[in-house]
Amino acid sequence: MTTTIPKFSFSLASLAVAEARLNLKISQIIAEIQSEDGMALRTLRTLMAAGMPPLGKHRSLIDVMAEQWVPDSERTADHLILRFGTAACAMAVGPDLGAFLLTLEGPQRG
Repeated sequence: MTTTIPKFSFSLASLAVAEARLNLKISQIIAEIQSEDGMALRTLRTLMAAGMPPLGKHRSLIDVMAEQWVPDSERTADHLILRFGTAACAMAVGPDLGAFLLTLEGPQRG
């Protein structure tokens, strides 16, 4: 049983699958997160599953794009949301997702 919200770890592959699951581009997901209303529950759940720390021998969500969504990640996300609430989970996902997205920006040109 999970007693704390884990640190989430995102990859290009996991975010690509999250985009496909939500039928949204990452820019649309970010806009939703930053909106006044905040992100939808399905978005939070999907991002949590996408960034779930490794469970056993498997990567959190997928090993490669062609693999099937890992249901255990969704069940764990559900458990965390029910235990800690949407606000706490969103506060945990946001910084970890933001940190990963910053790595995609590459070196600044000067």
